[in-house]
Amino acid sequence: MKNRDIYELALHLLAEPVRKGGLEEYDVRAPYLLGNFFYENSALDDRYREIFGLEPRKYTHAVFVDLEAEFPFAERFVSAAGYYLASALVIDDDEELADKMFDKFSIAMSKIISEIPAVSESIIEIY
Repeated sequence: MKNRDIYELALHLLAEPVRKGGLEEYDVRAPYLLGNFFYENSALDDRYREIFGLEPRKYTHAVFVDLEAEFPFAERFVSAAGYYLASALVIDDDEELADKMFDKFSIAMSKIISEIPAVSESIIEIY
């Protein structure tokens, strides 16, 4: 799966047609917004991969991501990334829709987090 597939998923969620041209603002912003999603959620993806025995991610942090590059996160994050991107793309134009998409993003991330078992660690006493 490519990053472009996440972008197209976000467009579908927003009921925007996937086409060449006409969405220049989205085309320009999407690589930066996806870069932010990857940056903000990389620790969770790392933990998810560790728990479920997936290969370590090869992604390195970047402000701008190539839409033609492979989606660097575990497949479980696809829907969350689509909701996040959809929310961020319309935040300035349709606050209600952006909030709706962000709520769906939050629910998707909560479900992912709930799948990761808790780890017992010792408590460090500092006085």
